[in-house]
Amino acid sequence: HKYYLKEKGVTQIEVDGELKNIDECTRKELFDELPDYIQFSNHKQAKFILKILKERKYELVDITDKREAVSSFSPKDLDYFAEREHKNWYKLRVNLGWTHGSGKKEKTSPNLVPWEELSDDVKRDNKRTYENLPKMCREPHIQLKIVKSQ
Repeated sequence: HKYYLKEKGVTQIEVDGELKNIDECTRKELFDELPDYIQFSNHKQAKFILKILKERKYELVDITDKREAVSSFSPKDLDYFAEREHKNWYKLRVNLGWTHGSGKKEKTSPNLVPWEELSDDVKRDNKRTYENLPKMCREPHIQLKIVKSQ
C-alpha cells in the first residue's frame, strides 16, 4: 500500500486523528487505514499473485534460496500479469452483481469493463503492482525473492 500511496503523491495519512508521514507508519497502520473490503481484496490478491506468477514459471521463495532473484519482469510478463489479474477481478465482481458505472452508487465501478476497454492509465496502474513486486520482496522485513522455476 505504501508503494501505491507514494506513486499517487500521498506523503501523509491520518493515524489516530493525527497526520503521520507514510515512511514513519508501521505496515499495520498503513493497512488498517484501508476500508475492510480493500483489506479483504488485498489478501485475496496476494494469493492470486502466487498463482499467476506460477503460470509464467516464477516462484516466490525464501531469501536463502540459492537461485538468482528476478529484479524485474519483461513487458510481456507485466502485460500478462496485469491482464490476468484484471480478468479475475472483473469476473468476481460480475458474479457478485456489480455493474459498470461511476459515482457513489453501490456495486458499481468505472473499471468494470473488459481489459481491452480500460484506459492506458488504469492498465499502467495494474502493471505497477508487478513492477514493484521484486522490489517489495527485497524489503528487510519480508525476506523473500522471486525466482524463475526450473
